[in-house]
Amino acid sequence: GADRAQKQVNVRIIAATNRELPDRIRDGQFREDLYHRLSTLRIHVPPLRERVDDLESIVEERVLRLREEGYSPHLGKDDFRAMRAYSWPGNVRQLIKVVDRAVMLDMPVHAVLA
Repeated sequence: GADRAQKQVNVRIIAATNRELPDRIRDGQFREDLYHRLSTLRIHVPPLRERVDDLESIVEERVLRLREEGYSPHLGKDDFRAMRAYSWPGNVRQLIKVVDRAVMLDMPVHAVLA
């Protein structure tokens, strides 16, 4: 609220949502001025269920980290088959949690998804 600059800063804000903000603006649920300030660069990332080909690379990365933490992950073809068949409403976060749970509890992925 000062009438002169106190200190100059360089800031970048990264924001993400799973909502259609233009619809929210129209419904009066999101401020239009804030939308225009934030929407410099828009990147659309489809849900995981629409890009199941990414599953293996995401899981491979997670498995590497679990090995670094001292776990011995054993994921087979049946596990990947179960992952490909699942709809992933929680997207990548859910996938990582399922892999973690399966590895930590030494269970097959399909049992964790059940």
